[in-house]
Amino acid sequence: MKAKPDPKLKAAIEEIKPILQKYDVAALVVLSSEDALEYLFEIEPSWSCMHIEKRPDGLFLRVQTTHLPETEKKRQLQSTIGFVVGFLDVLKHLQEQMGAIAGKISETVEFKHWTKFLGGERKVK
Repeated sequence: MKAKPDPKLKAAIEEIKPILQKYDVAALVVLSSEDALEYLFEIEPSWSCMHIEKRPDGLFLRVQTTHLPETEKKRQLQSTIGFVVGFLDVLKHLQEQMGAIAGKISETVEFKHWTKFLGGERKVK
């Protein structure tokens, strides 16, 4: 993957954002072109009590429920926990599937891969 972002992927991500807002959904989106990756981590739909605050030292996750009536607080917490754990389950499944695919490819050809924004190299034999 190249070090420079792919303008097509950036444009595609920007087109996806309003769709997520229109339908009020959370999403994890990973896009790939031939030599670049982009991802979108959108986890603040209106029905969730989770909010991300950007700070100089990184991101801070805040769960805000004090302003809600008890029944709404419980519903938002359940909805938030549901999509977070659901995302984790799907990501685990996808990691296993992609790992199996990479393993099959490595039976044919040894490769090294470095994903810049994750800061690591993967070598598969």
